[in-house]
Amino acid sequence: MKKTVLLAALSAITGLATAQVSIIPRAGITIANASLADDNGLRNGKTSLLGFTGGLGFNFSVTDDNFFSIQPEILYVQKGFSAAATGIINYNGDYRLNYVEVPLLFKINFGGKRLNST
Repeated sequence: MKKTVLLAALSAITGLATAQVSIIPRAGITIANASLADDNGLRNGKTSLLGFTGGLGFNFSVTDDNFFSIQPEILYVQKGFSAAATGIINYNGDYRLNYVEVPLLFKINFGGKRLNST
């Protein structure tokens, strides 16, 4: 099964190698919201923390007129929250979680020559 998936991915990459490729930088912030159990009053002392998001996207045009494209991205995403609790457990601190996300987008361009030709 793994060999079949790898072969399909290599075939797709080889086919897209001749297509038009755009590199898209990504940067931004995240505001994460954590859901915690209401034990020991922890929910009342919880706040969101700002995190950083950054990475690159690669847009591979599949059709000649740029109508359909595939866009894989690799992103570094930071999420977190600050929590404070008093009672049986005394806690006051920040949790920051770092992720590497690899989304795959399929894009259809509805603008361009097809809609504007008269």
